[in-house]
Amino acid sequence: MKYENGQYEGGLLNNKRNGKGKMIYVNGDVYDGEWYNDKKHGKGNFYFKNKDKYNGDWKNDKIEGNGIITYYNGDIYDGEWKNNKREGKGNYIWKEGGKYEGEWKNNKKNGNGRMLFRNGNKYEGEWKNDKKNGKGEYYWNNDDYYKGEWKNDKLYGKGTLLYYNNDKYEGYFKENLRDGKGIFYSKLGFKYDGNWEKNNIKEGYVEFKNGNKIYFKNVNNKISKNLLFIFNHFNKRI
Repeated sequence: MKYENGQYEGGLLNNKRNGKGKMIYVNGDVYDGEWYNDKKHGKGNFYFKNKDKYNGDWKNDKIEGNGIITYYNGDIYDGEWKNNKREGKGNYIWKEGGKYEGEWKNNKKNGNGRMLFRNGNKYEGEWKNDKKNGKGEYYWNNDDYYKGEWKNDKLYGKGTLLYYNNDKYEGYFKENLRDGKGIFYSKLGFKYDGNWEKNNIKEGYVEFKNGNKIYFKNVNNKISKNLLFIFNHFNKRI
C-alpha cells in the first residue's frame, strides 16, 4: 500500500496498518515490525537512513519501553526509552572505549550512575544533565580517590581526597581546586588546618607529630624560608 511518506507491505485491519508489516519511507528510513491502529506499536526494528539501527519496543508510533540502538559510529545504548529518548535505566557503550551504567532522562545522564572512562578512571554517583552533579566517588587510574560533592562536572563543595602517596585532604573545593576551610594530612607526619584559596594555603596552623604548632599566613604568596618546604609540599598536590 502506498502512502505519501512511503510504501507499506503487511497486515491491515479496516484499511489501517495492523499486525506485522514493513514500511519503507521516502527519506530512506525503514521500519519492520508490529503495528496497531496505523501506528508503530509493539516490537520492531527501525533502520535510519544515517545507518543507526534500533531494535525494541514501540508505543503509539514512538520508541518507548526497552530497546537497543546501535549508532552509525559504533556506540551502543541498551536500556529504557520514553517518547523517543533515552529515559530510565540503561547502559551506553562507546566504541572508542568507556561505558556508562545508570539512569537517564531526556537523553542525558540523570540520577545515579557509574561511568568507566576509557583511560581507566571511574565515577560512581549522581548526575544531572550529563554532568557529575551531587554526591559521588571518583577513582583515578593513578590510585587517587575522591569522595564528596560535585557541581557541573567539577569537584565543588565538601569532600575528601586521598592521594596515591597516602597524603589526604578533607575540606572544601571549588572548580576542582581546594578552596575554603580544609585540612591537609601529609604522609611526612604533619598537617595543615586552615583556609585555602585556589589550591593555595592561605592562613592556618601547621601541626607536627610532637604536637607543636606554627601559625602560618600566606600573603601575596610570600612565605618564610623555613616554611617553604611545607608550602611546596601542600601546593604540589592535585
